[in-house]
Amino acid sequence: MSGAALASDDEAVQLPDVVVTAQKLEQSLDEVAASVSTIDGDQIRALGAFGFKDLENYTANVSIALAASAGIFAVRGLATPDFNVASDPSVGTVVDGVYYGRSHFLAAFFHDLDRFEVLRGPQGTLFGKNSTAGLFNVSTERAVEERLLKAEVLYGDHGEHSFRPVLQLPLADGLAIRASGNYSRSDGRLFNTALRRFELNRQQETARVRASYASTGNWELDLSAFHSRQRMNNAIFQFSHVTPEMLDLARTYDPEVEDDPNNFLNSANFPALEDVRIQGTNATVDFDLGSFGGLDSLRLTSITAWAEALRLSRDIDGDFSPIPFIRVTLTRPSPARQLTQEFRFTLRHDSLFGYGQDLTAVLGLYAGRSTLLSFDRFELEDLGAAGAYVTAAQAGGSGDGGGGGSAGTFAGQLGPVLTQLAELLDPALGPVLGEEQAALTGLDQDGDELAFFSHMEWTFADSLTAIGGLRIGRERKRAFAFSRAIGELVPAIADQEDHETQLSRSESDVSPKLGLRWESSPGINWYTTWSRGFKSGGYNAIPLTPNNLEFEPERATGLEFGNKSRLLDGSMRLSFAMFSTHFEDLQVSTFQNNRFVILNAAEARSKGFELDLNWNTPLEFMTLYASVGLADARYIRYPNAPGYADAEPPPSQPGDPPANPFDPAPPTQDLSGRRLPLTPRWTASLIPSFLVPIPAIQSLAVVSLDLNYRDTRYMDLDLDPRTKQGTATEVNLRFAMRSFSSPWEMTLIAKNLTGVKKFDQILDQPLAPGNFAAFRTDDGRYLSANLLYTF
Repeated sequence: MSGAALASDDEAVQLPDVVVTAQKLEQSLDEVAASVSTIDGDQIRALGAFGFKDLENYTANVSIALAASAGIFAVRGLATPDFNVASDPSVGTVVDGVYYGRSHFLAAFFHDLDRFEVLRGPQGTLFGKNSTAGLFNVSTERAVEERLLKAEVLYGDHGEHSFRPVLQLPLADGLAIRASGNYSRSDGRLFNTALRRFELNRQQETARVRASYASTGNWELDLSAFHSRQRMNNAIFQFSHVTPEMLDLARTYDPEVEDDPNNFLNSANFPALEDVRIQGTNATVDFDLGSFGGLDSLRLTSITAWAEALRLSRDIDGDFSPIPFIRVTLTRPSPARQLTQEFRFTLRHDSLFGYGQDLTAVLGLYAGRSTLLSFDRFELEDLGAAGAYVTAAQAGGSGDGGGGGSAGTFAGQLGPVLTQLAELLDPALGPVLGEEQAALTGLDQDGDELAFFSHMEWTFADSLTAIGGLRIGRERKRAFAFSRAIGELVPAIADQEDHETQLSRSESDVSPKLGLRWESSPGINWYTTWSRGFKSGGYNAIPLTPNNLEFEPERATGLEFGNKSRLLDGSMRLSFAMFSTHFEDLQVSTFQNNRFVILNAAEARSKGFELDLNWNTPLEFMTLYASVGLADARYIRYPNAPGYADAEPPPSQPGDPPANPFDPAPPTQDLSGRRLPLTPRWTASLIPSFLVPIPAIQSLAVVSLDLNYRDTRYMDLDLDPRTKQGTATEVNLRFAMRSFSSPWEMTLIAKNLTGVKKFDQILDQPLAPGNFAAFRTDDGRYLSANLLYTF
């Protein structure tokens, strides 16, 4: 990609070989029979990236949204957000060989990176459960015996800046240590007019220490420990579509409220905060067993790891508005912890029992234990405001224009009156309703997993290689879920029911893989693979009621055909893959009654292709990178999907109880044949880079133009047109310079010159059908600069 453009122009035109660990051993990218994209550390720096989100445009059929307490990773049209902290992702996360069970662990690793790999399609055979859509495989820089001190400084608009130091020291023969950090601040781009403060003002302090030791014998040790603290103001939603009645009511509490997600203003009365600590440690021991039992190059690897993501605070203004109605907070810190152990043998041999040629195999055993605690409090803030909110919500129209509704004006006047009346009647109502109006919920979950895995590639003819693999796993989860009301109103408003429920489930997983690779000529490989993936079932983390506590496992079957070629004397690398993946019991996420819940759809299928091109063109001063992806992801069957929140309820039948305005019967719809939400159908990127030597100062300048396209997508499960995001073509202009006589590099970037607006979520406003709130993730037009200096 563009990072390669910083190479000296006296180097060969031939593209360098790219080594990946997509199959748990080091291989050339050209040899891996899978759709894999990779971005190395130099390229990431050349992009001026502040986080993993900035990398999504440069890998086809990939979407990334990531915060310290949640994330949405999507590959080939499939994404399951982990806002329900007890649910498992569809895109797995592996860092330095360690599997992390929650997407947001990745937020602690964006510094001192060696490589970011995207593996598309089911990866269950080698990487286990929860990789039905794909996998992010991240490698950080390892300590080597070389003195090194360097510092990278990044500056951007909105007061955003990062300092990323690296110190590496050799301590003895074979022993080295590397310390690195990421210390970031941002003023925030979203201004809350009700609280007069900026939201999304991210602060991060992350440190990692990695040590390696190579013995004089046959073993190596790699130790790593990291600690990350990340905080920000967390009232992040803006009105994106609001009825005149609700807008009038909101303006009685904050006159500056706007129904415009295209600005950087929002309004929320509750000072929400996100505060998360992520930490962990791991030890990798690698034994070179040499030749043993007639096998060559036999290695034994042990990876032991512990990690914790502790949510110290995670507050939500539950009505996304300045109206003091509902807030959701943690009642105590909520940790997600994991302890994992992996043993694996890798071997290479010149035949399989004397037949054929090269044999490569990976055999392993994986064991893991995880625990999760989640404790939430739903609180009704103001009885008068609650009455006014419901009045405005019930009177809401289509929200398609108009100067305001009389019902909204009336509701705005009614709120303070009801508040005063509630205060006057408190001595009488208190014993009946309770002093507080709240509900407490909690989930205490633990799980155990054990799996055997294998992968083999055998060249049985001069140009034909057979591929096979199998994973057999078993997982058990146990949980205690509870909900308890304080007062009488929350059960009616939030569909809450007191309960204490013991839960237990056990699941088995068999994930095979078969394939064939054909080297039709030197540097040109064709392949086809068939694979299975498994995503475990589980529990919803905010168990307001004893209903819908569990969801079932998801299974994926993928078929892929592709080509990887080195063309034009090695100056061009071309990768192409066509795929079709079938999902059974697809897990989907939706927001209902102030909580994210996981449901099972019936069936879905994603089909399409990816194409990646890297080319050192015949013009000595020009390189070209291009990436195109199509992911046509649709439900095959989903007859009882959630409907639009303001859809007409089914007609009442004789004998039905009176309708409850706080808890109406949820509407349903048939989404069979419709697209899956959250991900675009088409993605594309085109990056020409131009090299400009500057002999006078012994430097090389590179000018790059990024053209990134993303298709339309729906931002909520119900595919409401009001949650649809349009097409987006983002243009970035980058200028990089590197000195050959001094140890410095500099990059200047003008981002999003086209002013593209991007959203990661658009949700129904709770208990207010026809009203929507959006989470905007772009920074508008944006300037940034980074400087790297190596001492």
